[in-house]
Amino acid sequence: MSEIEDCQKCVLGTLENNVKWGKSASIGTKFEVIFVLQSPKMNKTNIEEVQMLRNVCTEVGIKEEDYGILYMVKCSNIDNSPPNIEIILQCTEEHLVKELDKYKPRIIIAVGRVVSDYFGAHLGGSTRWKKSRVFSVYSPTAEKYNPQMKTRIIEMFKWIRDEIYNKNTMTKWSE
Repeated sequence: MSEIEDCQKCVLGTLENNVKWGKSASIGTKFEVIFVLQSPKMNKTNIEEVQMLRNVCTEVGIKEEDYGILYMVKCSNIDNSPPNIEIILQCTEEHLVKELDKYKPRIIIAVGRVVSDYFGAHLGGSTRWKKSRVFSVYSPTAEKYNPQMKTRIIEMFKWIRDEIYNKNTMTKWSE
């Protein structure tokens, strides 16, 4: 068992039927770009979220081999609600920070409000975290609830694509 699978530092880790991500999704090599999602879900929403992220990346020309995906919190809440601040801080310090230090990404994409708040970036903005540039984007699942968001999401991901492939057009992002 891995360190994450054995982790019981917070209440989520002690739950018997919890989804735990013992190894980071999609991480097998060193990626310059890492997407950070909030947390795995107890139902098919997790698969949909990752698939929608991959679909948007493919649609705008970001190659799957060029990025990795990590979760900010490694366990899910039973009701799939956002984790509270204590759980976020415990899990990020115990796991996410170590993963990011290991992979040293040039770019971190904070997906959604909770992850963006952790990195100190407002949605649609950017900031720095250690030596990485952090871009904050809406989750691709937002379009399920607000179809008009698709255009904004695609626009954000095109800017990210240009930054990944050094086209340097990120003037619309604020730090």
